Amino acid sequence: MYPEGDSAAQSSVQTSYENVNDIAGDQIERLPTRDAVQKVAPQYKISDRIGGGYVNWAAGWVDAEAGVRFAKHELDQMHNVIFRTAEVSRLLYEDQGDIQGTKSHPHQPHTSGVVKGVVLSEGSLMKADLVILATGAWTPTLVDLRGKAEASGQVLAFINITNKEQQELEHMPSILNLGTGMFVIPPRNNVLKIARHAYGYRNPQKVAVPEPLQQDSVEDKVMEISIPESGIPIPLEGEEACRTALGEMLPAFANRPFARTRVCWYTDT
Repeated sequence: MYPEGDSAAQSSVQTSYENVNDIAGDQIERLPTRDAVQKVAPQYKISDRIGGGYVNWAAGWVDAEAGVRFAKHELDQMHNVIFRTAEVSRLLYEDQGDIQGTKSHPHQPHTSGVVKGVVLSEGSLMKADLVILATGAWTPTLVDLRGKAEASGQVLAFINITNKEQQELEHMPSILNLGTGMFVIPPRNNVLKIARHAYGYRNPQKVAVPEPLQQDSVEDKVMEISIPESGIPIPLEGEEACRTALGEMLPAFANRPFARTRVCWYTDT
């Protein structure tokens, strides 16, 4: 949906509508007014400032934690996948370090660009024929992505709700305000989430360049990038944005205390 009078958000909604309409046209419904938006999400209390939007009945959302737990359970039943929990400090390249040994040489430059494993924080190696990084917002600490991708922190707040409120909201569609980036997804396990995806926050830190360089100066081996920081609550600005969004979509929860908040990290191109 988009706020009334916000031409940029309205244009974004129109572009998105046209895109998904080409994919699943018979399941896409244009919502030209605020009342039309309210009709498809009756349990929300849509603000009078909303101008319209669309609903994609073919879309959905995924409970990521439950999905990972299910995949882990399935893999455990196969008895041929080993999980190891460790912290990776850097990638190991084909012509870098003693790949037959147990320790690496962190300052030896590489030239091939062929990754043969990873170096763990305690210094031991894990070798592999194929290395796939699924490292999310931490990827720029392992591969130099300056000018290509950067970690950004987004707002996420949790509200505990009653059984009755869970039943009322659990089958509602996810709702996204493309003018503000604020969105709400149907609650699960008596927890309602309000979140934002917009420009986000940076956490600039100086870290070692992940690929060892030939240059000798310290400056050539250090870079400043945004990296995730875990376990921190959202800033006051983000909390106020969540309160405002709840007032526009779920006013009954606008003053409900947050059970917890956190910054959720993405890698943006």
